[in-house]
Amino acid sequence: MALTRREDLEARSGVDVARFARRGGSSLTWVILVVVAVALVLGISINLRYRWDLSKRRENTLSPQTLEVLAGLGSEVKIYPLFTTNNNMREDFWFFLQLYREASSKITVEFIDPVARPGEVEALGLDPEQEDARRDGMTVVIQDDDKRIFAGIDEESVTNAILDVSTTAPRVVGFVRGYGERDPASSDDAGLSRLAVELLQEYYRVRDVTLSEGVPPEVTVLLLAGPRLPIPEADLQVLAEWMEGGGRLLALADPGSDPSINALLERWGLRVLHDPVIEPKSNNVNNDPTFVKAATYSDHEVVEGFSANFPSGFPLVSRVEHFEPGDPLVFHEELVSSSIVSSAVVDGVTHDGPFHLSAASWRREPGSEIDLETRTIVVGDSDFATNQYLYFRANRNFLLNCLGWLSREAGLVSVRRPAAADQVLSVEHEDRGMLYAAAYSTPALVVLLGTVIFLRRRSL
Repeated sequence: MALTRREDLEARSGVDVARFARRGGSSLTWVILVVVAVALVLGISINLRYRWDLSKRRENTLSPQTLEVLAGLGSEVKIYPLFTTNNNMREDFWFFLQLYREASSKITVEFIDPVARPGEVEALGLDPEQEDARRDGMTVVIQDDDKRIFAGIDEESVTNAILDVSTTAPRVVGFVRGYGERDPASSDDAGLSRLAVELLQEYYRVRDVTLSEGVPPEVTVLLLAGPRLPIPEADLQVLAEWMEGGGRLLALADPGSDPSINALLERWGLRVLHDPVIEPKSNNVNNDPTFVKAATYSDHEVVEGFSANFPSGFPLVSRVEHFEPGDPLVFHEELVSSSIVSSAVVDGVTHDGPFHLSAASWRREPGSEIDLETRTIVVGDSDFATNQYLYFRANRNFLLNCLGWLSREAGLVSVRRPAAADQVLSVEHEDRGMLYAAAYSTPALVVLLGTVIFLRRRSL
């Protein structure tokens, strides 16, 4: 056996130690770089504020209408949700209201526990009869000296309250009476009491209007809901003069109703053809060919966001036309239409669809204030607005959108969305670091160990 000299052993040992040191230093450098990279990613993810809404209907993003309302705020709006700490809606509502805070610097939010802090609740000036609402959860919105109270926790409720508290003039819907119209005080199927309640919840005021006595100056929108009796020419003239001065009219005209209303509407490029539209089985409701399920909408802001998955239902509906009235300042557009396979029988002759079931027109004098803009919407049916059919699919949204567009020149038209189809994960701000650390620690550890093992194997 050959013997190894001591000098050779020492030389080899010296070379091995140096190589190990060099490779060990390289491994340490890689480990440090990986740790620094992971730390940077964690730091950026924790401090970078950005929101992605991947829900199907974008339920976690404020609607363009809400953003428009917030952009138009002139002074600070304070939101005081009154929820006890054990109310299971409190946390979700808190995160939802952060969207408003992030969208406008004029929005402030302060949650108050009405049980733990009764003095602050009293300072808001709530009435004693509102004690029950306090326990169930309610919200107070204040701008300057104006205050609104509501119970909802959805975007529609919040934005409508902000809009109403920031609007100086009240919005009044006048129900035209005296010609056999639908009754807003009636709770029967054919009445409009549910619509009246909806209007009050959206901060409208409602009142009856008799045309022979003139249109009260505080009326924002007139609603002519299915008149069954002829309107005298003198009363039509009152209505025509009011329209010329910037009036806003929503006319619901059923098939077979008095055609005299067209004498007023044609000035604005609108006309009701009083023959009912017929739809085949695939496009009607309950196999009733006169109960039209309408799912074709225009691009007008009244029906913005409506789709075939959200149809309107008209139990008996007339065709509506819109045309050039000879006034270059009048614009017009259809809102809802029947399907291409619909039909209508006129004097024994069948006409093929599609047909317009509702249309809008508007006119603004050059250089005039926008408040003087005349606006008109015609729907060939009044049944869809009644207690029996108001909550059929898109009917409520469509009707309230019509009134919203008519009642104001800008702002909220609709934020009424279908119920959320997705679940939302909410994380407290102080817990975000822990969440990110848990999310990134496992892959970071895998990368770190993999790098060390790879480098050690190369050194062997």
